[in-house]
Amino acid sequence: MNEEKKKIRALIANPGFDGHWKGAKVTMALRDAGMEVVYVGNQTPQAIHKTALQEDVDVIGLNLLTPEGKSLIVETLNILQEEKTKEFLVIVGADLPPEEITYLKNLGVGEVFSLRVEVNLVVDYVKNNVV
Repeated sequence: MNEEKKKIRALIANPGFDGHWKGAKVTMALRDAGMEVVYVGNQTPQAIHKTALQEDVDVIGLNLLTPEGKSLIVETLNILQEEKTKEFLVIVGADLPPEEITYLKNLGVGEVFSLRVEVNLVVDYVKNNVV
């Protein structure tokens, strides 16, 4: 019996109005690796949660470039934890000091990647950590 492995589904979003293209590069890398990816760009935390549920994704990737973006990531994490409708692997792309990375990980972020990271490292992390 040959069972086809379920494709990993990912949602990539920018909380608020963060404007940069790294999320698009990660999106293309995940797709090239055989994952199904929904790229929604700038969204509110509520819209990110709603889309993640509608699209039945396994992983949520959030991009952060502006300082106010961190509070929107925290708000998104709070919504995901309050609703508890599904478990998601959450990853963040941001250049943050170590104490802020630790803070986000304590809130449930799986990994925080520098904006200068090689996208293949993001792909490998997702493949190895989606249950």
